[in-house]
Amino acid sequence: MTVLETSGGRLSRRAPKPRVLLVDDDALIAYAATGDLHDEGFDVVVCFNGQEGLDTALAAPFDLVITDLMMPELSGLEMIAQLRAAGATMPIVLATAVAPTSLPTAATAGFDRLLAKPYQAMEMRALARYLVALNAQSAPDVAAGG
Repeated sequence: MTVLETSGGRLSRRAPKPRVLLVDDDALIAYAATGDLHDEGFDVVVCFNGQEGLDTALAAPFDLVITDLMMPELSGLEMIAQLRAAGATMPIVLATAVAPTSLPTAATAGFDRLLAKPYQAMEMRALARYLVALNAQSAPDVAAGG
C-alpha cells in the first residue's frame, strides 16, 4: 500500500509506517517503549492485557508484535499460541524478566525472539527494525503477483 501525502502543494508517495502491537500490563514500560518505537518511525498500538492484545492482533494487520510474558487475562505465551493457531505469521517478540532456561523454546512456543527485561531502548528498536525488515523481505510481492 502506498500513502499519498501533500508537501508544499505537491503529492508525494511514501510507504506506510510499519505497525507494531505492543502488549504489556505495565503502563510505564508500555509508554516508554511506545515513545522509543515512534521515534524509530513505527506506528504503535498499545494493549494492556493478553486478551486485548489477541483481539487487536486478530482484528488488524501488524508488522510486529512485542508482548510481555506475565499479564492478566492471557499470558504472553497463551496469546502467542492463539495467534499462531489462528494463522498469524507476523514476527513476535516475547519480552520477559523470567530466566530463558525457565521458558519453552521459541520453536515450540511460537515467538521469534526473546527480549530480556529490563532492556535498553536501543536494543528494542534495533530488534524491531531487524524483524520488520526481515519479514518484509520474506513477504510475497503482491505487485509482482508473488
